[in-house]
Amino acid sequence: MKQPPGSLGKGSTGQAHQSGQIRGRDLQFLPAALEILETPTPPVATVFMMTICAFAAAAILWSFIGHLDVDAVAPGKIEALGHAKVIEAIDPGKLASIHVEPGLNVHAGDLLVEFDSAESRAEVDAAQSELSAAQAEIARRHFAIEQIQGLAVKLQDDPGQTAPAAPLVPIIHTSADVGWTASIPSETRQREQAVLQADFAVLASTLESLDKQSMGGQANLARLHMSIAHENDLIETLSQAAAMRQESVVRELDSKINLYDAQAELEKSQSQLASDTGQLAEAQATLDETFSDKRKAVEQFLADYAGKLADAEKHGDDEAQVVNKAKAQLAHTKLSAPVDGIVQDLAATTLGQVFTTGQQIMTIAPAKPSLQVEALVPNTDIGFLKLGQSAVIKVDAFPFTRFGTVRGHIVRIAAGAIEEQEAKRQLADAVAAANEATASAGASPGAAPNFVFPITIALDQNSIPVDGADIPLASGMSVVAEIRTGDRRIIDYLVSPLAKISSEAFKER
Repeated sequence: MKQPPGSLGKGSTGQAHQSGQIRGRDLQFLPAALEILETPTPPVATVFMMTICAFAAAAILWSFIGHLDVDAVAPGKIEALGHAKVIEAIDPGKLASIHVEPGLNVHAGDLLVEFDSAESRAEVDAAQSELSAAQAEIARRHFAIEQIQGLAVKLQDDPGQTAPAAPLVPIIHTSADVGWTASIPSETRQREQAVLQADFAVLASTLESLDKQSMGGQANLARLHMSIAHENDLIETLSQAAAMRQESVVRELDSKINLYDAQAELEKSQSQLASDTGQLAEAQATLDETFSDKRKAVEQFLADYAGKLADAEKHGDDEAQVVNKAKAQLAHTKLSAPVDGIVQDLAATTLGQVFTTGQQIMTIAPAKPSLQVEALVPNTDIGFLKLGQSAVIKVDAFPFTRFGTVRGHIVRIAAGAIEEQEAKRQLADAVAAANEATASAGASPGAAPNFVFPITIALDQNSIPVDGADIPLASGMSVVAEIRTGDRRIIDYLVSPLAKISSEAFKER
């Protein structure tokens, strides 16, 4: 029997489908090797492999096309512009009074604290007394030298002055013309005046004694001159008498005995004349020596006063420095505010509290400061920074994933690097840095120091939005500054290590 064409086609298709199902079932009964050969490849694995290849090709293509930002990361902290002013004890002292309290607004020049000034005032008074004594001695010696120089000139012009001590008589009792300064106390003037009078009295006594010797020498000279004149007249007379005797003896009018007597008298007078002439020379030499002693006494007085005047002037200069130092120490007992601001970190709490040199007493924070960031840039990134470069500031107190970041720009780049531990100490809290001994660096002994460059970043805003409100930033908050220094292809991160290894290969280091 023949079937219709349509029914034949349908039957054929159904038979083929049925045979395919039967074949699929039959494959399970084939041997394992034949099952593997006859079983077609699953399409899922092919699709999975193609997907992996597509992703790999896309990644390689993206590594050539894509770029990543290169940022310099600099940790730091927020600081007030100009920084908080640290008030420290300049000299050791005991607290006498406190004029401020924490949070108080102060103006530049306002008195903050006072230390006990009794010891400093005593040192100022003692130094001032020494300076006044030195100034009085200088004035006394200047006056004495001026007065005695006039006497020395007179002795030079008239070495025969018989009364050089006479000008000293009014000088000894003079006090108004010494030239005392107003700062010299009256008791110091009286003491120096007494010393001046005593010195003048000693000089006057010495000159009066020499004057008496001079007067005696001059009297002796006058006597010898008169004696010599008389002897000359007597010798002339005796010479004439001896000549007459000689003529009488020749004429045999007189005896030789009388002639001999006349000659003896003449020789005696001549001998006396020679003796008086020698005494006259000795007396003149003695008188000249007395005049020389007077000049020496005056010159010695001037030399002694001039030398001691130089010493007194040097001592006066030294005492002036001592006075200035003592006054400075006295001024250090009162500490005033250097700028307008708010008192913070007040460590002065009790009257009588003792502070050592350099110990912090308080800090003065600027009243309305502009904020800036002090950050430390690693040595490897400093070459890519420049002034005005923008920076992104992440505040640790406000996670940037929730509250965002703060913008800023670089306003200062340090010219030289400093050791990292030292830089961190400079950024540390001022209170701890001032009151605690400086700790040793954190680096292990023998390790190479790591250097960083401090930079300053000006903030474009002094607050950050938090839950709809602007929260002001505060000095001391720790931050991380990110400064974009350029970009780099992704493939460079893979190629750079290979390039470094190839450049260092086959080389002895």
